[in-house]
Parts: sequence; structure tokens; C-alpha cells
Amino acid sequence: MTTEESDETDELDLSWLIEQEKLQLLGRNIDREPNKTIRCQFIYINLDNNIDDVFIEEHDLSSSIDKKEAVLSQEKLLHILQTKKRRTENTNYIIWDLFLYNIHLEHEHIQSFIQYDEKETTENNQQFLKPVSYVNSIRIPPSIFIFHNINTLYFLFKERRNRYLPIPIPDKNIIKRTKKREIAEHGREKV
Repeated sequence: MTTEESDETDELDLSWLIEQEKLQLLGRNIDREPNKTIRCQFIYINLDNNIDDVFIEEHDLSSSIDKKEAVLSQEKLLHILQTKKRRTENTNYIIWDLFLYNIHLEHEHIQSFIQYDEKETTENNQQFLKPVSYVNSIRIPPSIFIFHNINTLYFLFKERRNRYLPIPIPDKNIIKRTKKREIAEHGREKV
């Protein structure tokens, strides 16, 4: 094996192999574990209450002190909020609400969760979708690895009119024309 082949082997992403092994063990007892990343969905709602734009990003999470939960720190959350705000000439989008969708089922409840029942599904979704504060760190309970890519933070931004619209600066030509009109009407320039 050449050094080039050795370098390629070192750089191979084997995470898919680990995930496949976990999937094969799914029938056995699997522990919930903290997410390493969280999917963030940004939804922008305009003045007419229509969805204007939606986009998704992944953000890294840190571990809690006891390593049992994942955490999106207050600093990182505030940074996300600052970078995702939008402004137009007369309006801006401000954070309106924030929700965490996190499926934190125990292993033994997966089968009943998978079976479709409209009433149960609605109750489960209400159990998994919770409003969270956007001024503090967000603690995300551990979940079984197959749900990690479903767990999502939903950021809702609402468009608002600016309170203080900039005062329009009159065009210089309008000022000159008005002055000329006043002179023509009155025969002389006003002092």
C-alpha cells in the first residue's frame, strides 16, 4: 500500500458503516443518545401572513455538563438569530417564535409510534413539538439515533413595518421648480 492509498484510507468516512451496524441492532434494546447536530428550519412570514421563504441548515451542538443532553448555547442561538434577521426598505423580519420538534421515545415505544393512528399521531406530535425560549440556551433531550435527523428547531420570523420610516429627502429639482413657481406667481423672490 502506498502512502497515497494510506492517506485515502485515513480520510474515508466510515460513519455510514457505524449507522448500518446500529440499524441491524435496532431490534435489541437501544439507548437514547444526545444529538451531535440539529436541523434548523427558518420560516419567514410576511405581512399578509403568508410564508415568504423557508430554508434549512444544520448546526453543531455541544454536550451538557453531565453529557446526557445536547445543548445549543445562548451565544450560538443569539448569533443564529442575528444572522438570520432580514430587513427590507420599509420592514424587517423579527423572531416571532421558536419550536423544538424532538422525538425522545424509549426503544420499547417505537413500534407503537410507527403504527399509524390519526388520533395518536396528533397526540404524539403535540408531545414532541414544544415552544422553547429564544433568549436562553436550548437543552435537547437525547433520542434514539434514527430520529436524530428528524429532530428540528423551527425558527419563525414575522415581518413587521418599521416604526420610524426614514424621512424622504426631497429632490433638489423639485425645490428649484417650487422656488421658480413662487417667483413667477408673486413677481419676486420671497425672503
